[in-house]
Amino acid sequence: MGLTQSPYIKSAGLDEKVEEAYILMKAICLENGDAEEAEGLGIAYLTGTLSVSFDSHDRWTRTEIPLVYTFQIENGKPHADTKKVTVKHAGKPEHLKEHRPWALKLGCPDSESWKPSLEKLLPRVKLSDMLVDGDWNKFRDKLKKYPNEKNTTIQEMAKHVAEINGYKYNQEISTLNQKLSKSMRLIFEAGKGNDKIYLSADFETGAFEVCDYRGNHLGEYNFKGKRTKPPDRSGKHNIRLKG
Repeated sequence: MGLTQSPYIKSAGLDEKVEEAYILMKAICLENGDAEEAEGLGIAYLTGTLSVSFDSHDRWTRTEIPLVYTFQIENGKPHADTKKVTVKHAGKPEHLKEHRPWALKLGCPDSESWKPSLEKLLPRVKLSDMLVDGDWNKFRDKLKKYPNEKNTTIQEMAKHVAEINGYKYNQEISTLNQKLSKSMRLIFEAGKGNDKIYLSADFETGAFEVCDYRGNHLGEYNFKGKRTKPPDRSGKHNIRLKG
């Protein structure tokens, strides 16, 4: 009793601006040319959360739902601005497995004690271990079982592990080193100045080549953050930071 809108979201402790945006927004779900208002999906988009549906229609078999979203407020004043967006969605239990990396990144703590350092390269390893239910042998077995998908599998896992542990993908440095080596490069970074750390995905072993702020190799580390190979002093595993 007394609810003025459905779904009611203020009780979730959300910012009042989100509440105001909801009142002045409309989300339309498009299906085979038909348009239908999707109030719940709009809330999921505004709050950046997972939408959940009963498995009652073919549209709910997808893990992402496309919406046409009209946001009618700008600088505190009503203003219509329509754009296409997607919302994370689960209509079947197996969909949750696909959303696991996204959910783990969403729940990462953001404090100084959880920042990457040379002493603790993967400070949130307990979270990233959940990507494989704590069993990295399954990941290794997958690489052996599907050799044609090895690069794609390593690329996807390296991205998830790095981002969960506070690293960001550096496209410029990745592209530079890919051109110089003429092989695939995926490089992430964290920290500032002399504390900067670079993780370069190793597509042979499925691990990280770790480099310091100068790009000098410090060793190979697996996705649990354990060193598996010592520093390579030959310079072969160093990375170039500038062209």
